[in-house]
Amino acid sequence: MKKKFTGLLAFLALTALFSAVIFAGGCDGGKENANDMVLYGNVVTMDEDNPLCEAVVVKNGTIVFAGSKDEAEKYISAKTSSIDYGDNFIYPGFVDGHSHIGLMATLLCNGLQLRAEDPLIENAAKMKEFIEKNPGKEVYKGFGFWYLSDGKDKGTSLDHSIFDRASTTVPIVCVDGGGHSALLNKAAIKHFKLKELIPVYNKDGCDGIKVDADGEPTGYVVETPRFDIVESLPISKEDLKRYILDNQEDYISRGYTTICEAGILETEALPMVSAYKELAQEKKLKLKIRALCQISETTKDPLKEVERIISLAKQCNDEYFKIIGVKIFVDGVPEALTSWTNKPYTASAGKGDNYYGYKRWTDSNKETFTEIVRKANKNGLLVHAHAMGEGAVHYVTDRFEEARKDMPDEDYRNGFAHVSFIEDEDMNRLKDNKISVFLAPQWSAWKDDTKGDETKIYGEEKAKQMYKIKSFIDKGVTASFHTDGAGTVPKMIYCAVTRSYPDKTLNPQVRGENEKVSPAEALKCLSVVPAYTMKEQDNIGCIKKGMRADLVVYDTDFRDKDTVASLDCTKLPLSVFSSGKHIDLSETDK
Repeated sequence: MKKKFTGLLAFLALTALFSAVIFAGGCDGGKENANDMVLYGNVVTMDEDNPLCEAVVVKNGTIVFAGSKDEAEKYISAKTSSIDYGDNFIYPGFVDGHSHIGLMATLLCNGLQLRAEDPLIENAAKMKEFIEKNPGKEVYKGFGFWYLSDGKDKGTSLDHSIFDRASTTVPIVCVDGGGHSALLNKAAIKHFKLKELIPVYNKDGCDGIKVDADGEPTGYVVETPRFDIVESLPISKEDLKRYILDNQEDYISRGYTTICEAGILETEALPMVSAYKELAQEKKLKLKIRALCQISETTKDPLKEVERIISLAKQCNDEYFKIIGVKIFVDGVPEALTSWTNKPYTASAGKGDNYYGYKRWTDSNKETFTEIVRKANKNGLLVHAHAMGEGAVHYVTDRFEEARKDMPDEDYRNGFAHVSFIEDEDMNRLKDNKISVFLAPQWSAWKDDTKGDETKIYGEEKAKQMYKIKSFIDKGVTASFHTDGAGTVPKMIYCAVTRSYPDKTLNPQVRGENEKVSPAEALKCLSVVPAYTMKEQDNIGCIKKGMRADLVVYDTDFRDKDTVASLDCTKLPLSVFSSGKHIDLSETDK
């Protein structure tokens, strides 16, 4: 997951920083008082009362002034360091409204990164080589393959035979790039006792364990069993800590200073909360983590689990690591054909005439879902639901609306993430029920590797209406952007403004001209809005007096539409500050 900061970019970033620094008290004094400084440049504050200024002054990690150069001079003392960024642009540290380090750790910590661009058979060869170089593991993991039955994998069966090529003796579990399905080899089918678990997972209209004509597991699993299998594989706390530290460098190098960690666990196998808590205590976190603890439809006693999360939240309230809520998966994803829809999938999906996707929560446990929301909200926690299809969106909206009846005066910030499709009637309910949406603009681009799956679900005309952005904003709905784990700040802005993908070879088509947003709207969705959804609007997402000094510097004006239209989406920041502390971006090379 770690993105390497190229040598040239590292050199330019460091040159831009240190050639511009004038330490009023000398270099040593500047380093000792790194939180006492003034930055000059084009300061884009995201403060409506003071949108653009010339200088920002920081003391002890907090912004004490944002305004003119002349006024800023009054704050300079012998211990103040001054950095002049000239014509470059200083933004508040960007905020990722919904992302995953913990869930990605379950896939890649001690596992193999596969290539979505490669045929499955080539990924199987890579896994074989990985096993030979890393002998002795009880189970081997991989992540990132992509299956295209009408493309590179045409004629290849999506079953255990693929990774049997890598080994017939050791268990292999490989998760696809969308994260919601997995392909196992025959040894893994036996290891995880899939045949015995078929009655557990294949009920209520859901077939999490795929079977052949004889009722035997094929090795392909989706949704609940996919997550249960992978999350049963232990990762040591020390390995988790190393993975977290590695990945925080990746997020920071892409311009983010805060993320919502959407779905971590605290189990014997996966002590994620403990790992984060220790890193915060050890002062090793630079990226601010606002975490949601995961509750599943298979959680034995979900209301008791809410109580445990409430207790954990009281123990984890550090500036850099806080538990702010609960995460619940409600359905799946288009690429696994598991999005929960209101109308049956089209015939081309090959799912029969009455298939509506994978419903992880149903009418049978809706009261439990509603009570989770009530209990969490009454104790100051948020609830974020994964809801992609319009059926899942409708279900969650009903649950949030029902829970709110008992607490009309509460400070609601509940929401759902991804929203590939929504019906107009539900769109109209969001603002009144104070429901936020977390949107991934990079998915709004119609790429060839996802277009086929989306049209299998909805048909081409309806698929063109997927992943709305502007409609939510125009309705006054709180709309935050999120990466779900991948995407630079420039890429997020580009995709939101153009509704296309930067690499035109993947598909030059624009999806939904009317859903394009302005650069100003895109910037809000990456700063002040996600800060609000985390109840952090008084601390992050804006440059003004009293806010934490989370700042990023780019050589680009993201407010200009023409500039954004020709944006280099791989562009990385020149400098990043977290609570006034300068983060050396060259460290991401190490």
